[in-house]
Amino acid sequence: MRRLNVGGRKPETESLMKLNSSGSVIVAVLLFVIFSVVFPMSALARDTVADEFNAIEKYITNPPGTDWMQHAYSTESMPLPTERDPVDVLLRRTRTLLDEFNTDGLLDALDTSLAALEAKNDTVAVSNRTLRVELFREVDALSRRVAFANPLLNFKDIVFLKRDFPGYYHMVDQYFGFHARPGGGVCILENAFTDNPTVRDVLANSIVANGRFKGQALNFGSFLNPTLSYDGKTIYFSHTETGGANYTWTEHTCYHIFRVNVDGSDLRQLTDGPVNDLFPYPLPNGRIVFISERRGGYGRCHERLCPTYSLYTANADGTDITMLSPHETNEWHPSVDNDGMIIYTRWDYVDRNDDQAHHPWICYPDGRDARSIHGNWKHYRDDSPYMEKHVRAIPNSHKYVATASAHHGQTFGSFVLIDPRVEDDNKMSPLKVLTPEALFPEANTGSRSDWKFATAWALNERFYLCGYDPVGSGTSGVHALTLLDAKTGL
Repeated sequence: MRRLNVGGRKPETESLMKLNSSGSVIVAVLLFVIFSVVFPMSALARDTVADEFNAIEKYITNPPGTDWMQHAYSTESMPLPTERDPVDVLLRRTRTLLDEFNTDGLLDALDTSLAALEAKNDTVAVSNRTLRVELFREVDALSRRVAFANPLLNFKDIVFLKRDFPGYYHMVDQYFGFHARPGGGVCILENAFTDNPTVRDVLANSIVANGRFKGQALNFGSFLNPTLSYDGKTIYFSHTETGGANYTWTEHTCYHIFRVNVDGSDLRQLTDGPVNDLFPYPLPNGRIVFISERRGGYGRCHERLCPTYSLYTANADGTDITMLSPHETNEWHPSVDNDGMIIYTRWDYVDRNDDQAHHPWICYPDGRDARSIHGNWKHYRDDSPYMEKHVRAIPNSHKYVATASAHHGQTFGSFVLIDPRVEDDNKMSPLKVLTPEALFPEANTGSRSDWKFATAWALNERFYLCGYDPVGSGTSGVHALTLLDAKTGL
């Protein structure tokens, strides 16, 4: 995994868009990069390169079992039996990728540098851990340059959203506005794949043009889940004021949907009221789809007040709010797939265990013909991820990528590749694990363990922009903007 330099002291994010070299937006990308509110100073001071060294070292010492690796997208992404330590692993990954990219000789200078590091690797004893870590740093810096030579990176800027971890460990409660912690914002990482990227705060000079906050800057509260209009000119996101009493729903304690132009102009509030409105996403017909508590109803298994939220649509200006889904339990993260269908996650809690079925569903843009694409009838909850959230279509593919996360946790975990054309065995048959270094939280490990990955955006079936933390220890983690090669693990 190759980290992008975000700059500053708070690499907190959630969502992202790509800009081409002329500066026009070409596609929307969603991801998280979140800094810890629990230990903010120690977390931000962490040595992420050393963290990666330590993580690979653990995989060498305790490799995953064959039962797990049979589901991996690529066994090359994990250390090989012949590799002695993390330097060997990173050199092999870098060499594999460089040989693939350097077909025209334009990367010969990188090849020469890599050959020198390969030779140096033979001279530094594996027993000298201090020197091996320093050599790892050298290889890491070079591998970054190799990874950023990827021809799929035909854009220069990334729009992302900063935010902190919410203050509750549950798939539903994490998105209640009163659990949000203040800070963050909507930003653009300019010249993202150079040695000197810069961060621009999109809302730095923005004033809300309408609604309850008319005339104010949106420089308070917390932000969530931005995405772009198809013409690349408008960013939609949710915002909450934060604060207020927990489990008290008012217009001040809930998320509301806003939109703003990518240059920061025309900031407008689209929804309001004592309900959470979440995850806005543009539809091809000019409307937006989002998740809302407006239907009413409450979860059936909670010992606390938990309104359900489900699919809604509205005009792009927030008018004509219409319910799409009458489903009686929660739904999350709608987007549009390559066939123009809405794909989202649904908790199907009818005649099932509470942790059993929260998997992808699709429907037409008007809500018709809602149906599961896989995973809704598994016999035992640990046979596959407890949840598959933030499902997104992969370009030029019928497949999807999703975050395999916990029921009693937040939307972090491992990435899975979903092939709905594979016959569902009610277990893992339609899934390949893109990130086998991370187990499925709660299904294979603790509900707050292996929170290593979040919010993948696919460049193709192999390469992804995402949030990544090699430690993955719940809300003490620091997720960095990262380019992932699922084949080599680089």
